[in-house]
Amino acid sequence: MDGWLRTVTVRKRSENGEDNISIVTDELEYCEATTSACGRKVSEVCTTANVCSKRRKVIREYDQSYLRFGFSWTGAEGKSRPQCLMCGDVLSNESMKPAHLKRHLTTKHAVLKDKPIAFFQRKLDELRQSKAMIMSCVTPVAKAQEVSYCASLRIAKAGKPRNIGEELCLPLAKEITHIMCGEKAARQLNLVPLSNDTVSRRIIDMADDVKNILIERIKKSRYFSIQLDETTDVADLANLLVYVRYEYDGASQEDFLFSQTLITRTTAEHIFLLLNTFMEENCLDWKKCVGVCIDGARAMTGRHNGVAARIREVATEMRWTHCNIHREALAVEKMPEDLKSVLDSAVKTVNFIKARPMNSRPLWCAL
Repeated sequence: MDGWLRTVTVRKRSENGEDNISIVTDELEYCEATTSACGRKVSEVCTTANVCSKRRKVIREYDQSYLRFGFSWTGAEGKSRPQCLMCGDVLSNESMKPAHLKRHLTTKHAVLKDKPIAFFQRKLDELRQSKAMIMSCVTPVAKAQEVSYCASLRIAKAGKPRNIGEELCLPLAKEITHIMCGEKAARQLNLVPLSNDTVSRRIIDMADDVKNILIERIKKSRYFSIQLDETTDVADLANLLVYVRYEYDGASQEDFLFSQTLITRTTAEHIFLLLNTFMEENCLDWKKCVGVCIDGARAMTGRHNGVAARIREVATEMRWTHCNIHREALAVEKMPEDLKSVLDSAVKTVNFIKARPMNSRPLWCAL
């Protein structure tokens, strides 16, 4: 019975094509329901028939002879699609056949079917010129957007007011370009948007992009640890600073994670709530957190209600450590005055060297 069924399947497929699958299924279901001698299940035969009936997709390439039908091509190499030179319609790759292209010409542009190939060649040249003109208009705008982002990045790094781009940088750039390159080149700078609102949006967009990249890296890391501390800004507002260390590209990386203002109080409850909200909003897994570095404040290190204790409730593998910088600060408080003066001088020297540009530092600083 099994051999008879296979023979019928092949014969019907060769005669009727793909329409025989339902017929074979019905016959096999009937045989399986009436007898148990068939060792081959219906699902197996139908799956084999479906796989064999699939045809390999062919990617057709454009030929220069298709120009006589009024067609050029567009798209990437290996994925070209025919484009009509008269109406601009772009057809699918399966339509890249002389019969299909000729049918489009005779049905939609019947008055042009007897035109010589020189006519379609002129249409092709006109299409290329229009594309080149569009690109010439789009390219300066794209470059102006890139310049706007670069200028916004420099303004943000320098910590300058965001209106400095429109009030100082752009007029200065126009004046320099006008003197060095001429008026025509200077007029191109009018396309660069550097208003206060535009620079603000650029900075926010770049910050969000950096944040998203960092979050994705943390998610891919097997483990991560965080370091957090409180600080006060110029407006006497308490802020929470959080740094993260994670594994990326086979090495340990450390980056600034986020900084948010503590709107209420600097208690352990509010600090953990702010930290936990950030983790949940960015879908970070607390179970991957294996380390927390904090200072020795009671709100941080409390055994029952401290931040470390609250984090351990959601990250059981976490171990907290006391920050070495805070330890040194505590040790300096009881240091003798003669030793403390030497330490202060060393700290001032190091800070002075770090504040100078790299190209102006002495050679021994790099050793």
